[in-house]
Amino acid sequence: MKAQISNQIKRGGNCVLMTITAIVAMVAFIPSSVALAWGPDRPTYTMAKPADHVTFNSITNNSTVGDERNFVHIKEAGAEKYSDSVEVVPGKEYIVYITYHNDAASNLNASGVGVATGVRLRSQFPTEVTPSKKGQISAVISSTNAEPPEVWDEAFMTTKYDQVLLRYKEGSAKIHNGWGSNGSVLSESMFESGTYLGMDELNGVILGCAEYGGFVTYTLVASNVGGEISKLVSRDGQNYYENVTARPGEEVTFSAEFKNTGTRDLTNVTFHDNLPEGMKLVNSTTYLYNNSHTNGELMTDIIDKNGFNTGAYGKDGWAKIVYKVKIADDAKCGSSLVNRIFMDSDQGEISDGATVNVECNNVPTELPSTGPAQIVGAIVVVGGIGMLAVYWYRSQMALKEIKK
Repeated sequence: MKAQISNQIKRGGNCVLMTITAIVAMVAFIPSSVALAWGPDRPTYTMAKPADHVTFNSITNNSTVGDERNFVHIKEAGAEKYSDSVEVVPGKEYIVYITYHNDAASNLNASGVGVATGVRLRSQFPTEVTPSKKGQISAVISSTNAEPPEVWDEAFMTTKYDQVLLRYKEGSAKIHNGWGSNGSVLSESMFESGTYLGMDELNGVILGCAEYGGFVTYTLVASNVGGEISKLVSRDGQNYYENVTARPGEEVTFSAEFKNTGTRDLTNVTFHDNLPEGMKLVNSTTYLYNNSHTNGELMTDIIDKNGFNTGAYGKDGWAKIVYKVKIADDAKCGSSLVNRIFMDSDQGEISDGATVNVECNNVPTELPSTGPAQIVGAIVVVGGIGMLAVYWYRSQMALKEIKK
């Protein structure tokens, strides 16, 4: 270990002249105008008057980052400048930037007093950001012989979207310095217990002076889980509405259209239907349409409680389910039958419904009575009419005799 340190000291130069600027050339920062959540409160130093012991990120006039206590920054990928906060948008990537610097004077390295050991970086990031829930990115730099033993800082993420999910881009965490470990991919243990930093090796050993420091970057991918499902019903199989009127015994056609409106894949997308009482699925009428089945595929029973798993759908992925339902012969006149379809996935559930209003034929509510009394009454009436006719005829004949 002493030999490695000695070689690294010989390879180094004047600490004041060879600052970290050479390592992070052209990296720009936006000065912060708000109080930052760094800690702990600790003695500070300058490039001209560094520390007389191992301590991290405590110089206030670093020519690249300014006050080293503010050592966590972030920017949208492709943007020019890093900042203490960023507004995130689904579908974009964001780069986290973490500076580390052992502020011990370089003349303390030969004796070992200025050499930091057991140097580790631990970082955390939010998995979700909402308008009411600001995301916090933190970094902790620790060392077994530093004073204080660890220092920390934070950057923040906000959004105007209902929900933004964040995930680490695999393999993106890298160390950047002027030494042999430059460009090395850091272990994802950095997001748990922490991972070692270093110079030629990631062994936790870092000498005092800016030229032995560096920075770590990693990328976060912003996405949102979103899906839309719209269910309509048709009486003729061609014109679809949110509700229609049908009669008992009649068949209607339902159509449910689904689309992944988010930027993240939806996996194990399953459709199932809960038919209300008064409806029955017509066998062999359920078809699935999507990118893989543009002409439609006959599906199994969609009303099964386990549904029908149609696989994964990426951004803008779509599906359409079409099936026929018969209105029960004994469906109650004037009732409204609401039929809902559900889309379940590993990321959540959405649903929508359409309504069939049951209309019956215009049949009198009560037929005329035809009992014995009514029949007798009818005979009496008819008989009465016949007697009147007889009397009228006789009176006409009598009138003729009188005239004679």
